[in-house]
Amino acid sequence: MLTPEVSNSIIYIDLNKVGANIDKIRAHIGSEVELMVTSKSYGYGHGLVEPCVYMYRECGVKKFATAALSEALQLRAAGIDCMVMVFGGVPHTGVKALVDNNLVATIYDKQFVKLLAEESVRQNKVTKCHIKVDTGMRRIGVNVGEELQELIEYVKTLSGIEVEGALTQLACPDQPSNNFNNKQIKEFNQAVEQMRNNGLKLKYLHTANSGTTVRLRSSHYNVVRPAALIWGYDTSPGEFNRLGLEPVVTWKAYVTNIRNVAVGETASYSEFFRAKRPTRVAIMSFGIGDGFLKQIVTQDPDKNPNVIINGVKCPIVAINMDQAFADVTDLKDVKIGDEVWLLGKQGDEEITIMDISEKCGVSKSHILATMTSTRPYRVYLK
Repeated sequence: MLTPEVSNSIIYIDLNKVGANIDKIRAHIGSEVELMVTSKSYGYGHGLVEPCVYMYRECGVKKFATAALSEALQLRAAGIDCMVMVFGGVPHTGVKALVDNNLVATIYDKQFVKLLAEESVRQNKVTKCHIKVDTGMRRIGVNVGEELQELIEYVKTLSGIEVEGALTQLACPDQPSNNFNNKQIKEFNQAVEQMRNNGLKLKYLHTANSGTTVRLRSSHYNVVRPAALIWGYDTSPGEFNRLGLEPVVTWKAYVTNIRNVAVGETASYSEFFRAKRPTRVAIMSFGIGDGFLKQIVTQDPDKNPNVIINGVKCPIVAINMDQAFADVTDLKDVKIGDEVWLLGKQGDEEITIMDISEKCGVSKSHILATMTSTRPYRVYLK
């Protein structure tokens, strides 16, 4: 049986902080706007199912969204029986499962809508749908005007589906003052008017992700759908953490060995690290296979993320699939078995995803979504 004791790295997720963050987000958006928690990409590394179950049972969250059908099905299997919406494209082979599980569909394509309606009639159900309007992302969706009109008129001929909402995706959500956001919102408003003028009763309208939830009130409508905010990360530039959110995750590994590297000698594959001084390196029990981003570890240690060992920040100097190297030359008394903190606080030092993003020049959202794999053992604190 897997336990923290047998795991090379451990991620701790503080669910109490998740609940506190949700309270702060709700206070910010007000009682007239509903919260739809977006959980995707393994919950941005925090885990998909366990945090959502907690938010559903303990925080009163009654609306969830995922990027993929497979993610939504996992939430259903875990007993989350409120509104669960799938934002992304659904494979045609997955239509039956979507209808079986009473999921809310994003629609923009006639062929998919036809299959969805036929399956809903077959199951004697009415599947709720939200029309995706493409206002500038050029991913999925329909353009306002003729393209949207064709979809509206086609949908009205079908049984088994009900259009209850509309959405769009803002292309510059972390730049709230960007004029392109205003252009997109104006276009979305035109699409909403077009749908309502054609008799569609739109209960839910939503465009806001984390960045615009914090800084662009005009994007709120009556539902916001943040992801990073739930985990304590305001990804917008400028005034940081206006809502007073707390990061909920810490990540720990340990020292597996200590080696000396003489001046001019190298360590790791392809002579990646070359010592410019007599260097002691700590070998650590995590690597690329744990999700740590390879591209943020360069041959210039000054540009690399740090870890904390014995209360001191130490730069990572190389990383392999399963192990990493840190320069501990200036650290006294480091030994095999010492804790290594990749994220979190030890003594007076702290490392957050924001710190890594700013030092390494990598998008905060990119780090959140991709920095941890399923290999680190996850402990959920309540």
